[in-house]
Parts: sequence; structure tokens; C-alpha cells
Amino acid sequence: MAFDDTTLTAAIFGDRVHPADPPTTDRGAHPAPKPQNATVRVPVLSEVVSVRASTLAPEHVTWLWPGYIPSASSSILAGRAGLGKSTLACAMAATITRGGQWPDGQRAVRGRVAYLTAEDHHTKTMVPRLMAANADLDLVEIITMVRVPDEHGEVCGRDLDLVQDVAALDRFLTRHGDARLVIVDPITAYINASKNTHRVSDVRSVMRPLEALAHTHDCTILAISHFNKAVGNHDAMTRVTGSQAWVDAVRSAFTVVADPENEDRRCFLPLKVNLSRKPDGRAYVVETASVTHRGERFETSRIRWTDEPVTFTANEALAAQASVGDDRTERDEASAWLRDALKDGPRACAAMRRQARADGLAWRTVQRRAKVLGVTMGKGDFGGEGLWSLDTSTAPVEPPTAPTAPVVPRGAVGAVDVDNSAVVGSAVHTSAATDAGESRNHDGDETEVASAE
Repeated sequence: MAFDDTTLTAAIFGDRVHPADPPTTDRGAHPAPKPQNATVRVPVLSEVVSVRASTLAPEHVTWLWPGYIPSASSSILAGRAGLGKSTLACAMAATITRGGQWPDGQRAVRGRVAYLTAEDHHTKTMVPRLMAANADLDLVEIITMVRVPDEHGEVCGRDLDLVQDVAALDRFLTRHGDARLVIVDPITAYINASKNTHRVSDVRSVMRPLEALAHTHDCTILAISHFNKAVGNHDAMTRVTGSQAWVDAVRSAFTVVADPENEDRRCFLPLKVNLSRKPDGRAYVVETASVTHRGERFETSRIRWTDEPVTFTANEALAAQASVGDDRTERDEASAWLRDALKDGPRACAAMRRQARADGLAWRTVQRRAKVLGVTMGKGDFGGEGLWSLDTSTAPVEPPTAPTAPVVPRGAVGAVDVDNSAVVGSAVHTSAATDAGESRNHDGDETEVASAE
């Protein structure tokens, strides 16, 4: 028996495709008159679409950081609070905007970076960090809002939402065709309440359009996330907050953990890299830095990569921390979170409470640890919102300044290495440095740095 559309429809839907019995009148004596030109709705059948493999040409994998972070795809960076994930993301942004070197010596292709941050103030935290990392600020786009018409047709602004604003982000990346990296910090802050970040299907429904977007624009979407509270769990892949799908849906995943052998070091370790063999981890130290803009000095932080690779895994690092009693309790987590949240200066109490809730910390625990750490809880100007602050004063020294490579067209391999620096004493100064020997990275701005070790 042949299955044409009518037969197949009837086989699937049965009597549902036939017109119903004509309705009767209220008394049930006579059928109601049949409307003129009445039609029967037949369900439209779905159709499987395929492409023959012989018609597809193989393509080379392109990389943001060769062997670590692929282009044209999404990646995730996760870890507990206080280890410098956001500062590390700023360092990556700086490497891209300058065409600088990655910590393994490979050269980045220079391009633009788009940055979404829900936890760090743009002018008090983000810009000073980018300056300290020697980023080209002209190539960093900090996304602040999406403009949409309201119910009255008036244009208003709201936070970008990765559920409903993928088309707007697509148009943004089309306008900025040289964008190579989009950082979303943290990704859960840009997903509306219609999606449950602990449900596999919801996470994948968010990540699939982002993966397609990254492929279309040949850029990397880097999602920043936190660890959950399962401090006794030493499987790093399952420590990422929310569903396991956050790790499963991306092409590469990394974590930041404290070095169990050196309390001052942090380790950037691969959880998975689908498109190459798993690379070695890298280590870095978070340093405090001073930057100067138009004669005014600002305190901030930056990272300094160490030379040697890290050969132990994230699981081994978490297990080692537990074996020496360094597996973080909730109080330790709150203390580390406070140091990280306040290291760039005073912050409003209400903003701190919102961020703590988003990071999965109990506010009462944060308040108790704040008193132990000596956090100052002052009043705002004119009786306004209260401010929290923590004294983190340091003695800065000058950092080396990375050379700048020219912007190269998309698809080009590598970038020209421009090295016009001269060593003066123990610091490196570019030819654009002033007579006073201060390195400048943007609009006459100066940077000084001191190790936190």
C-alpha cells in the first residue's frame, strides 16, 4: 500500500483530520446549517532535511588561542570567586586587541573584543583593568544595553538578553566585522527567567543560537561562570554552576583553581578541548596595579603569566587542596569573594547583595565574613546608599609593555611582530614612552604594577 500525504496523515492523526459531525441546535432536533466555503484543516507534516556528505568540503579549524580556544565556536571559563577570572578575561582581551603573545609564546591575530559584564563597574573596574593589561581601548566594545521600542513605540534601553536578543547581537557583530572575541561575564546574568540554567534542554536552547552566531562571524564567545557549592566534589566538570550542559555544549572548557603547591599562584586548566588534544595548563599571579589617566592615578589589578606549563589536572588540584585542608568552606568562599569584589574600591551594599545572590552565596554569611575581614561599611553621600570598602593598598612598580601588532584581515595567519622596545633598568619601555620612563598604553595613560606575592 502506497503512503501518499492523505493516507499518511490519516494513519497518524486518525479521525482528527475528518470534519466533525455537524453541530445541533439547542434542542438537538435539526443540524445547524453548514457554513459556506467550509474547509478542513489538515496538519502540515514536518520534513527531515539532509545534506549529502560528498557535497561538503572539509574546513580547517581556526583558533583564537591555538590549541586552547577555537574560533567560530563557544567556550566557557569557570571557577570559584576570588581567583581572578574577570581579570584573566581582561588579559585575554588585551592580547587580542594588541595582537600580543599568549603565555605559550604563540601570537594572537589582532582584532576587536566585545565585552558584556554584569558584575564590574565599567569606569571604576573594567577600564582600569584593561589599561593595566595594556589593551587597545579603541578595540574594546563594552556593551551597555539594547535599545527596543516599548508598547507605546518609544525607544527605551534594557539589559541584553541572550534568549531574545540574538538577532540584535548578530547585527552588532556584522557592524564590527573585525570582532574576534565576545566575553559574557557571567553568562547567567544575561539569561531571562524563562530559562532554567539547571535544566539541560534550557541551557542547550540558549547555547545553540550562540554557537551558530560564533560560526557565522568567525569569532569566539567566551562565557564566564562560577563554581557551585559542592566543595566536597573533586570532579571539576561537575562543579560548574547549573546544568552539566554548560560544559557539554561548548567546544572548549577551562577552569581556574588555586595552585595547591603555591598559594600565590592561580592555574588556568583545561577541562575539555574538543578540536585538539588537551593542552597543558598555564599558571598566573594576580598583581595589583596603578594606572594613570590625565594625571590622576587609579588602583586596579592585572595578571602576570608564569613561564612554566602546569601538568596536573583540575581534578588533581581540587583533590590536593582537600587533602591539605584547603577545600573551601562556605566561609572561606565568602572571604575570597569579598576580597575580589572590593579590591578595586568601594561598592554599593545593594549591588554587593545582588552579586552575592547571583554567585550563590548566603548574604548573612557574607555580612559575617565582612566584619571578620574589617570591611568598612560607610554611608553614601547625602544619606544615600551605604558603601562597603576594604583596604588593599600596595606599592606599585612599572610593568613591561607588550608590543602592538597591526590589525590584519580576517583569515590571515598570524600578525606582524612589532618590537620597538628598549630595556631601561628592570622595566621595558616602548619608543612612545615619556622622558620620565613611564609606559603609556592609551591616550597618554600610564601603568604601574606590583606583584601581590
